[in-house]
Amino acid sequence: MALFCEAGAFWVVDPIHVAIRATTFWSQPGTEYPSFELVTRVRSFSYGQGLPGSAWLQRTTVRFRNIVQESNFPRASVAAMEDLQGGVAFPALHGQEVLGVFEFFTRAEMRSDMELDGYLAGLGQQVGVFLQQHSIAEHLVEEGTALRIAAEHSIDAVITIDENSTVIYANPAVAGLLGWTAKELIGTHLTKIMPEHLRPRHNHGLSRYIATGKRHVNWAAIDLPGLHKEGHIVPLSISFGEFRREGQRVFTGFLRARKDTRVLRNVGAQ
Repeated sequence: MALFCEAGAFWVVDPIHVAIRATTFWSQPGTEYPSFELVTRVRSFSYGQGLPGSAWLQRTTVRFRNIVQESNFPRASVAAMEDLQGGVAFPALHGQEVLGVFEFFTRAEMRSDMELDGYLAGLGQQVGVFLQQHSIAEHLVEEGTALRIAAEHSIDAVITIDENSTVIYANPAVAGLLGWTAKELIGTHLTKIMPEHLRPRHNHGLSRYIATGKRHVNWAAIDLPGLHKEGHIVPLSISFGEFRREGQRVFTGFLRARKDTRVLRNVGAQ
């Protein structure tokens, strides 16, 4: 019985909004998962949704053998980009009340281990009693704070758009990558950072996805050129995630510079 994990998070139940939100994220010393950390801090899950939501619903240890292939894991595309595969979660219980959920991730698939699952379930009960006795849980949910801290310090460029491709958020790293500041991008159309020949393709692709729900590109990682403010092309590796914010559908992209310029030739040949 052993559990070695690369990263983990603690989620707290928000009874007012009937959701569960991450308040803490950690990773092994010397390793970072900036995009996965950001999307973890950004997301909230409903009852039974995702890994933490499943542990909340079932009130016991839940394993996802491969989070990248798991249909009930909304963060799959970002997990794939940063090579995370296995996931396990267990609730912090006080009686039958779930106060929070611990989740842990590995780079290998998470194999079944009933003995460890039982141990984690027992540990969750002890932690739940501690949290309740010290009135800790009610002070852990601070909406917006986690998102701002994670995004503002992310080494990846992060851009969020609404269903109309209007930019509603851009972090400071975008300026270093593409030259545009958040102030210059927010409120404008996402195609502002795309070469002109890709703009109709983006508009058509997003409209088709919203209408059908079918993905026609790999959201985990796609190589595309971006347009720098000064007019030159920047080869990018991009991953996407779809989320809900204040009841509205939004899309967040995580952008990294590529040194391999073959992406420019490939796109130009299409």
